[in-house]
Amino acid sequence: MKEHSSSTTNLKYGVPQGSVLGPILFNLYTTPLSSLISSHPVEHELFADDTQMFTCFTPIRYSNAACSLQQAFHSISSWMSSNFLALNPSKTEFMLFGTPQQLLKLPDPSLSLSPNISITPVSSVRNLGVVFDQHLSFHEHITKISQACFFHIRDLRRI
Repeated sequence: MKEHSSSTTNLKYGVPQGSVLGPILFNLYTTPLSSLISSHPVEHELFADDTQMFTCFTPIRYSNAACSLQQAFHSISSWMSSNFLALNPSKTEFMLFGTPQQLLKLPDPSLSLSPNISITPVSSVRNLGVVFDQHLSFHEHITKISQACFFHIRDLRRI
């Protein structure tokens, strides 16, 4: 077997995809994000390349909570722009949890990410394999699991 090596390429930014150092360098690069979000009155969780922000509020305090989330989004967007990253609005989801009566009390349930980009609440989200709906009924999650089980049972029957 002959040994082969790829030709060298100079990179001005980033790390080649699939690089051993990629995940470590990405974490180092995005470490300030946690401190930035912590400067706002919202909680957050950081995953590999995903960030979740959340806050609790009563219907009366919705506008304050929405304002806090919008300010956090603006700070994140500014930080990302100055660090050669981009916030992807099409992958940004906004979820409100509550009883049907509580959710009806909210005046304008939407978040403004920028002057021309606004997102409205989704009815369900997937988080670490679990599907959450706005009323926490788990109906959609149970449906998805039932469908997957049926698919696998049908495969077993063929065997």
